[in-house]
Amino acid sequence: DQTALRHIENPSFGVFYKVHNYVVFTLIADKTYPLKLAAAFLDSLVAPFFDEVRTQFTAANYESKLETL
Repeated sequence: DQTALRHIENPSFGVFYKVHNYVVFTLIADKTYPLKLAAAFLDSLVAPFFDEVRTQFTAANYESKLETL
């Protein structure tokens, strides 16, 4: 699943990330940070990010712009 939460562990911190339409949303936090909270935070970033992308690029071609980045 492309939008599933993924987690990379480190001795002192955790890297949580989700991939959505060619974009990786990342959270670096203490390794004990709750997975559900990390997922909720990252989910809260997706819609506003893509709203801004649609504003900056036309709605018709924003996906092709993201592919080329």
